[in-house]
Amino acid sequence: MAITQRQTMDTVRGSIELRVSAESHMGASRDGNGDAFLVLGSIFLVADGTGGYPADAHAAQMVVQTFAGRFAGVDLVTADDVLDAIGSANQAVLSLSGDSPGAAAAVAGLGLMSSESGEDIYWLLFNVGNSRVYTWSDSGFGTFSQLTVDHSVAQEYVDNGLWTRLEAAHSPARKAITRVLGLDSRIDPDVWLLPISQSPAKTGFLLCSDGLTERLNDDEIARVLGYSQDRTDSPAERLIGAARALGAADDVTAIVIECTREAAG
Repeated sequence: MAITQRQTMDTVRGSIELRVSAESHMGASRDGNGDAFLVLGSIFLVADGTGGYPADAHAAQMVVQTFAGRFAGVDLVTADDVLDAIGSANQAVLSLSGDSPGAAAAVAGLGLMSSESGEDIYWLLFNVGNSRVYTWSDSGFGTFSQLTVDHSVAQEYVDNGLWTRLEAAHSPARKAITRVLGLDSRIDPDVWLLPISQSPAKTGFLLCSDGLTERLNDDEIARVLGYSQDRTDSPAERLIGAARALGAADDVTAIVIECTREAAG
């Protein structure tokens, strides 16, 4: 499944153009795709189901359906609505335990929201688990960096100075997730706000499941994204293709958002 679209939004600060591409592909060792994604108005998310097929697919789809139902027809999200949607998605995945034991899902997302005064627009980032959000600016892909922090045993080892990021990337502990939707009635998502007015005129974001980052490190992802813009395939298609060329065993999902901001005259 692949999506490519362009949308423009007018704000009091000027206009915002979003070029979005998204794709998801089943892993070579999987019986079905346990990932899902949502591109809907001003909300974008990747859900990575766990628990084995088909439980993982049910969990990921439940997350997407919950967010789609909450934000259909909504121009801009609010922080409260996103947090409520995360909580509702968590309860929805928990409800699968009877028919799909072990079902759970990691999620990473972005939404556009307005400040309380209505004078600025923010990117709202959120994640639970080890799906990620990256960013880069118009100064080049040398600025490519991870915004979210993995909720995994490997990341805790890095945070405590016991491992380097390279050691964590090659450890099985990267798959040991410490937070996930569908395992507990209480959920603790990470949330960030990034004011668009203080961002570069051109900013990019990548949302992805760990199927991508298992096959491509950050430098390799940046190089793939930096390929000639004259290519006919989308940025998301290039990333999925690169991961599959390396024998991606896990399901791979990517959403690439290229944001161009023009100040009001």
